[in-house]
Amino acid sequence: MFKCLKNAIMNSYVDKLLIAIFFMKLCKGASVTTGLFLILAVFFLQVSQVLAAGALKVSPIRVDELANPGDVISRSVTVTNDSDTPTTIFAYIRDFKSEGEEGQARLIEPGSESGPYLSSWIQITNAGVSFAPHEARDFSFKVSVPQNAGPGGYYGALVFGTKAPNVRIDSAEKGAAIGVAQQTAVLVLIQIAGQVNESAIIRDFSTDKSLYNTPFTATFLTRIENQGNVHIKPRGIVQVYNMMGKEVSNIRINDKSANVLPKTIRKFQDNWQDNFGFGRYKAVLSLSYGTSLENGGTGMQSLNSISYFWILPFKIVGIILLILAGIFLFIFSSFKMFKMRAMKNMMKELGVGGANVKRRKSKNADGSLGLVLFIVLSFIALLGLAVFFLVS
Repeated sequence: MFKCLKNAIMNSYVDKLLIAIFFMKLCKGASVTTGLFLILAVFFLQVSQVLAAGALKVSPIRVDELANPGDVISRSVTVTNDSDTPTTIFAYIRDFKSEGEEGQARLIEPGSESGPYLSSWIQITNAGVSFAPHEARDFSFKVSVPQNAGPGGYYGALVFGTKAPNVRIDSAEKGAAIGVAQQTAVLVLIQIAGQVNESAIIRDFSTDKSLYNTPFTATFLTRIENQGNVHIKPRGIVQVYNMMGKEVSNIRINDKSANVLPKTIRKFQDNWQDNFGFGRYKAVLSLSYGTSLENGGTGMQSLNSISYFWILPFKIVGIILLILAGIFLFIFSSFKMFKMRAMKNMMKELGVGGANVKRRKSKNADGSLGLVLFIVLSFIALLGLAVFFLVS
């Protein structure tokens, strides 16, 4: 039994559950209990390998440098085996591109696509490095910028793993610090100085709702399109003003300095929470981006936009509407009673009986009052329904 178990565990295809069944068949005379024990052992070994692989950590998760043609950039990445088992870690070189408006990074094979990639510029050891449990070690690497490199942004990645990363063109490995199976990646972004094209526009700036109830969480959606040839880091604030023109809040945008890669759109979401608000609000977006002239860029540039939204405390508004309706009915009824009393006194002074006339007028007045009340109450109900649906 134990010999069969050892063979299954030491087999290089241990991650395949069928191997357990295969070895159980090789062990003639093995009982059902032995087979089940073998399958469970292989299963738990596979789970422990995945957990150990997911414990790789890297720092920093991004290397962002400004360079000139011909420069050689020397940097290092700290890799930590955060598991309880020793392991061997390898370094691999990949390119990456941005995918989707969330800024997800997609690893691609070097040379598989044309574009502003720099995997061929990177030199790093491809030998495996042994790590003790919870040990941290540095991986040094160099980026040799070609003399003929044109101005703009270039992108690559360093992948660290316990085995060769199975990265394909159509793979879906994403993230700024990518942890898929037994891989963790560091993104490398290099901007070559020169007459770069730094150009961006605001595609959209709005809130997720046009009307909020209280308490509320207003989400500001900002979509930035990079139309240039180098990555940018748009940063700034959203200033919120109430209907009196007073600033009531300001929210920082892209405080973590996330990049927007060339020819892509990136979406930023930022929240403003409060317990009370009333009226129409104005949100003013102010962003800046770019590289200074002394660093080989075209100078800092700004982006601005304005959006409006409403905050109405639905319960308070409903109570106010009911109070106003009650006041209106009271005033209208009082006016009607006063008018009828005045007519009755005038008719007495003139000596006119007019019982039939009074009855007819009373019916007409009752019909008019009913119509007015129906219109007013219908308007209040429709207004309440509109506010309810807009808020919800």
